[in-house]
Amino acid sequence: MNDLEITRLCAEAMGYTDISEIEFPNDPQRYVSAMDQKFRGLLWNPLHDDAQAMALVKKFPIDCLNAMWRCITDYKMLAPLEFNRAICEVCAKMMLSKKAKAHDAKNTDSKGTALP
Repeated sequence: MNDLEITRLCAEAMGYTDISEIEFPNDPQRYVSAMDQKFRGLLWNPLHDDAQAMALVKKFPIDCLNAMWRCITDYKMLAPLEFNRAICEVCAKMMLSKKAKAHDAKNTDSKGTALP
């Protein structure tokens, strides 16, 4: 997954709507523009925004110790951006799993047999 896909999945996980990519001149970061539940627009980039990454931790059962260990073992360091990335990757993978389960449920009958 690339950074934009991770960011989009995290926005979906938070329940944000009207999700679209936004770029700013002279800024290499990619942002997602979204609407929250109160219809307030926001720039969403939890890969680089500590408060947004912590909002994911609060909303979902993300084990911070395991995410931190992943930062140490996979990225060979523990800096804030790597910790944010670990949190976001966990959240994105949870969303992909949720989408896959919903797709499977939609395409099977009550006995678990695949529908044509």
